[in-house]
Amino acid sequence: MPEVPSPHNQEALDELCRLLRFSHGEFALILAVCNSTRHRQALVSELKQQCAVPFDEIILAPTATTLFTTVSAYINNANPEALMVYGLNEVRNSEQLLTATNQIREEFREFSFPLVLWLTDSDLKHLIRTAPDFYTWANPITFETPATFFLSFIDEVIQNVWQRITQTQENRFLTPEDLGLTPDSAGYKELETSLAALADQNIQLSPFQAADLEFVRGRIADNNSPTARQHYEYSLERWQTLVTGNDDAPRWQEKMGHVQFYLGFWWRNHAERHRPDFELAFSEARKYFLAAIETFEGIGDPSASGTSPAITPLAHAPRAIGEEKTLSRGQVLAARYINYLAEALHRLEQWVDLETIATKAKTLHQQLQNPFRVARAEGFLAEVALAKEDWTAAQHHAETALGLIQPAEAPTNDPEKMAFYHWINSFHRSWYLFSLGKAQFQQQDLDAAVTSLENALIVAQPDYDPKLYSLVLAQLQQCYFQQGLYLYAFETRRQR
Repeated sequence: MPEVPSPHNQEALDELCRLLRFSHGEFALILAVCNSTRHRQALVSELKQQCAVPFDEIILAPTATTLFTTVSAYINNANPEALMVYGLNEVRNSEQLLTATNQIREEFREFSFPLVLWLTDSDLKHLIRTAPDFYTWANPITFETPATFFLSFIDEVIQNVWQRITQTQENRFLTPEDLGLTPDSAGYKELETSLAALADQNIQLSPFQAADLEFVRGRIADNNSPTARQHYEYSLERWQTLVTGNDDAPRWQEKMGHVQFYLGFWWRNHAERHRPDFELAFSEARKYFLAAIETFEGIGDPSASGTSPAITPLAHAPRAIGEEKTLSRGQVLAARYINYLAEALHRLEQWVDLETIATKAKTLHQQLQNPFRVARAEGFLAEVALAKEDWTAAQHHAETALGLIQPAEAPTNDPEKMAFYHWINSFHRSWYLFSLGKAQFQQQDLDAAVTSLENALIVAQPDYDPKLYSLVLAQLQQCYFQQGLYLYAFETRRQR
């Protein structure tokens, strides 16, 4: 049932309709100010019912550079009695558009119909500052947006972010651009406007919305910055408070587990970018990854959790039909991230714990029939065997890992899957070849070791994992030296 306009908004609608009637057949500039996209849509719907003047509608393209030419291009194929224009807040270079509008304002008199620009408060201030001469022609009409629209929009943003991050492939870290929430995007601007409007009205978010919003803020911040980490920490504190002693705790544990994972991911990236903090940072990553796994494993059966389908994770192909009957929902979620915990243990060279986690991960992934993840676990077990100087076992695990990903062929019609397969075929394959080469070298199978390590260099991505690339070069240098290929050894050392 549509919301009945408030007395103020009804007066504003009446004024807008009056201006459309009185301006029939001549140009008039009307600025309709509304801070909510949904509310604007509701108001336009009401206007269509209440006003006898018909009007056309256009949306400015993000690439638009002038308002005049955009409107002129539209009326070449139409003869509107009035024209509504939306999307100024989505134009990438609105400064250029408004400056051009101000410079050629006289040309707008060519239009024989009223032009209604829908703006937000922020857009209006920008227009007044950038196109002051154009603004002097304007008839501004301001609508008051009820808090329900702002709260609904915030819920929509939260829902979309959760859905995207839980349904993307495990190798892909979604950027603010992927989430449509860069600082110059319409969604981000409306989010900030909504929060400011609620604060002005002294309306508090619910504890659950506040916990969700802190996570969203962390995800759309620069993930290499302390700001992102702080938002994750605030979110985790709130979820821990909500989960503790709450009968509905399982409903929120999934979100808490994801927040713990992203805190671990933040520390993992920090370790890679700040080498002096490497061990400390990876220890923090290990702590949060382990906490996430334990949180997920505590969820149990999905039927008991009441978890919203909106944050249901997407297990990665190939996936067995009916796999949830074998494992609980919590175990399926744990399987999504357990290899990250194994990676942290590997980087910290905590071999005993790594063997335990990698063996557990292997069992989970086998039950889910996910060969790529099984291969990753086998790769970690190969590294454990190398640390134990069990060269035969290391070679077996590395060859098994390579065999599991060997048939992998990227589909050509799905960009996200193509990126996933590229990740498997470069980063993962190079690690398994590196492990295999080390095992072969220790068994004095130098020709085979050289072949494995040279293949690792071919598929490795030095910009993605420079440490791995450097390790492969170091091992290859030893192989060349042992073979008496001193020039090759020297060149490899120099390349490293």
